[in-house]
Order: sequence, then C-alpha cells, then structure tokens
Amino acid sequence: MIEQDHQLADGLQDPEERKSSKLILQAIEEAQDAFRPYLDRCKIIDDIYSRLATTTVPVGFQDQDFDLFWASMEILKPAIYSRTPVPVASPMFDDRDATVSTAADLLERCLSSSFKRGDINQVMLGIRDDLAMANRGVMWV
Repeated sequence: MIEQDHQLADGLQDPEERKSSKLILQAIEEAQDAFRPYLDRCKIIDDIYSRLATTTVPVGFQDQDFDLFWASMEILKPAIYSRTPVPVASPMFDDRDATVSTAADLLERCLSSSFKRGDINQVMLGIRDDLAMANRGVMWV
C-alpha cells in the first residue's frame, strides 16, 4: 500500500529517490488489482454481446435476458449519441473586431476539418457503445 503522505502528492514522488518510478508503478498495479473484477466483467459482456449481436442466431434459440439487454441497448444508444457534433466558434462579444472574427472563423474551420479527417463519428460511436454497456467510455485517438 502507498504511504499516506505520498498518496496525496501530485507526482507520487519518493523524497529519498526522486528519479525512481517505484511509487507510480505501485499505484498503477494497485489500481489494476482494484479494477480487475470490473474489467473482467466488462470483457465478458463485450464478448457475449458482440458474438450474439453479429452472428446469425440459430432457429429455436431463445435467451430472454439477452433479448431484453439488446433491446435496451438499442434504445439507449441514440439517446446518448446519434450524430456528429458540429463545431461552432464565435466571438464572445460582438464588437465587430475583424481579427477576433477571423480567428473564430479559422478555429471553426480547423475543428470541422479535424473532425472529418479524424473520423470523429466512428470514435464517438465506439465511446457511446462502451458507455452504454460497461459504464465506461474513454476516447483514445
């Protein structure tokens, strides 16, 4: 267990060994141990859902729990996220400053092009599904 005084520090630095990453690695290991049951459960849910939702189900197969879960997810997904966000950048004050207006226009165009090039919609759909099924959702781009 990490000592209490080190746990409150931002960098988790050991005063005796400033260049050592021992405390940080220990904190990461403790976090992985604490979240292991949750992550294992999430992996099982992901595996079952992706396997059953993407394959053809044999005739006569009935699993009412899965059917209810699948239907709930399909209803919940569009409520969380349904379409690509449209960036809007505008000056805070309408003082007709050409530099500020041009900067806002440039920022809006940069955001629009980066959304298109980065395929933000596919990333957001993945986050939405992860959030709906496993109560997590972190963007890794």
